[in-house]
Amino acid sequence: MEVKTFLISFEKALIADGFSSESARHHTLKIAKSLKDTDKKRIHAMPDDAAITTLAGNYASRIRSINEASHTATEKNDTATIAKQFNKSSDKSFAHTKSRTKTKIKVNKTPHATTQKIDVVKGRNQKVELTSEGKKKYFKWMFTSGLGTALLVIGASCAYLIVYALIALLIACLVALLVAIAAIGCVATLAGLIYGVIKLFSVVPEGVYEIGLALLILGITLAVSISLYNLAVRIVPILWTKFTSYVRTKRGELREKLNKVRTECNGE
Repeated sequence: MEVKTFLISFEKALIADGFSSESARHHTLKIAKSLKDTDKKRIHAMPDDAAITTLAGNYASRIRSINEASHTATEKNDTATIAKQFNKSSDKSFAHTKSRTKTKIKVNKTPHATTQKIDVVKGRNQKVELTSEGKKKYFKWMFTSGLGTALLVIGASCAYLIVYALIALLIACLVALLVAIAAIGCVATLAGLIYGVIKLFSVVPEGVYEIGLALLILGITLAVSISLYNLAVRIVPILWTKFTSYVRTKRGELREKLNKVRTECNGE
């Protein structure tokens, strides 16, 4: 439940409980200003208006008790008192709501639904057991139609290994290229700077030119190095992840196909 919706309903509940409109608005505004993060979480967890009515009733009872004890007829209490009594009422109502929610969940949890969920998971993750007659038919299938499936599996496995090897090789090549470019760029930049500084004492234009060229080489080296690093560390590994997901999907399809064949061999 949204905080704004809660405050509107809370104000209406206070009015229904005997507060005047002005007093209910005063208490609601003070509560809105004193809400903490824990209070907001509890408000979001409230299931319906019945919980708000219960909270408002507890709060109203506490406020009336305080007013009677202090022998004052005013309905406008100070901010500290309002915040304190709201927190106490909220603690009590939240504990009641939490207990009721747990009970509700416990009642709705039927054995049939649990058993059905377990059966679905079991059917997906475990292979179908063969009967004695099913084993004979399954072995016969393996040496006839199953040979083609076995060859496809072997070929696909080799292809998968090749793809993984190519991705790993690509990452290694990018890293090696990154190191080489960084080394060459640093050497060229350092040599250009040293040569340019030396030339400043004899031919100033040439020295300035050499220093500028060295800085240009440094900028290009940094740009290329950053690009290669992102390719090797961030972009290419995405290919590895996507391909692994594809392999798992195909493996699941193969497992389902074999389970289907085993089920047919059992005569089910």
